[in-house]
Amino acid sequence: MTPNEWREAVHNKEAWAYIRPNRRKHDSGWRCFEVGFITLKDNRVDDKLVLSTGSDHLYLSYDQTLIQKLSIPLNMDLTLDGYIRLWCRQGIIEWESYQFCVSSAELVFIPFPKETK
Repeated sequence: MTPNEWREAVHNKEAWAYIRPNRRKHDSGWRCFEVGFITLKDNRVDDKLVLSTGSDHLYLSYDQTLIQKLSIPLNMDLTLDGYIRLWCRQGIIEWESYQFCVSSAELVFIPFPKETK
């Protein structure tokens, strides 16, 4: 899939951001994560887009004006083949880039629009 097809799959809840610890050691002295996006079949990774294998720092970014208004429950599942799927019922969790992540990988939270009554 192309990066745009991955973005569409994430926004349609057909793909998810993931992290997976690896044996690589960062210059900072910390161990690294592989980060990217996955699709699943029978609780195993079916396809993946690897954005980095050298991320030693992960953080969640969102609109700073929402800090007092939103609680973001970040959910995690462990697939049968060792990938940690990241997801949220209140919105989309995605990596800031669909091309490449640096050592500090940024997760972005996009809340679902509030329903109007």
